[in-house]
Amino acid sequence: MSRLLVALLAAAKRVASTHPRLEALARWFHGHLSGRYRKDPTRLIAKAIQSDDAVIVQIGSNDGFLGDPIYPLLARNPGWTCLFVEPVPHVFAKLRALHGQASHHKFENSVINDGSRMTFYYLDPSVSETCGGGYAGQLGSFNRTHIIRHLGSAALPYIREVEIQGMTLDQLLGKHGIDRIDLLHVDAEGYDWQIVRQLDLSRFRPTVILFEHLHLAEDEHAEAQRTLGAHYEMRDIGADMFCRRLRDSR
Repeated sequence: MSRLLVALLAAAKRVASTHPRLEALARWFHGHLSGRYRKDPTRLIAKAIQSDDAVIVQIGSNDGFLGDPIYPLLARNPGWTCLFVEPVPHVFAKLRALHGQASHHKFENSVINDGSRMTFYYLDPSVSETCGGGYAGQLGSFNRTHIIRHLGSAALPYIREVEIQGMTLDQLLGKHGIDRIDLLHVDAEGYDWQIVRQLDLSRFRPTVILFEHLHLAEDEHAEAQRTLGAHYEMRDIGADMFCRRLRDSR
């Protein structure tokens, strides 16, 4: 694309980020013009899941809007139900304000790990004024270094830490009475596979599993391929791995 077109797209995205419907439209146009349409997770999920009453479990929901591939789908499918999981307190408040009026959705302000108490690092919301824009204030991780890699040393004064009692994926699903999953979406800033690997595939076989694989170690990539490859078509779509259940895998 020309520099002018890139600049215009960037400006349009900044304006659109203040309004959910405009943001979704801007994402759609940007995907077409930049050649990313075929790897757009929103489009891929919509194509894979045709149900009117899909059940979604989203771990690492952030504010439920910025860069969220699920947001446009929930807007188009009022019968879909989502369990949102977000540990950062001020981000969780935004998430609940956005989706809380829909009584069929569920919310969990916690971290998913092995069930132990762990230190969790996140950024003060004022960081958005200094670096990274709106996305920076949503970053959170068990790994302090991971946040610094994202934003550089400028983020150091804004890093906060809190001790959080974690819960396992099985505990989460049991607490909220989840007995079926159509889409499992995990964005956990490097801890993604440690969460996905907890899914009992003999009990749950989601139509789609979407997880960030950008920060995974080589052995985690290999384990993901071994564990999911027999049941899912796995597609690298950039930062995420899109896994669609094979037709003969139930």
